[in-house]
Amino acid sequence: MLLARTSFFWQKHPVIFCLTTEVRYENMLYIVSTNSFDGKVRKGKGGYCSTKHGGTSIGLASISAVSEKYGGSVKASNSDTEFFVDVALKI
Repeated sequence: MLLARTSFFWQKHPVIFCLTTEVRYENMLYIVSTNSFDGKVRKGKGGYCSTKHGGTSIGLASISAVSEKYGGSVKASNSDTEFFVDVALKI
């Protein structure tokens, strides 16, 4: 069951953000975020790090900690132009 799909497009910059949510197997909520980006990737010991000025680099770590605490998981990946975050949560 697809719950929502939202896309935003800004013409000033070629920025794409898409958020999709879906319930699978009657007890798992899947959230998929797709963002366009400049292709610059920073990785540290724990995975991806923020490239924003003043970023704390704890966003993905926080999402991962909360999802795992409640029996879920997080997967982050990227292509040359898009960054993906897939979150699975038990409901």
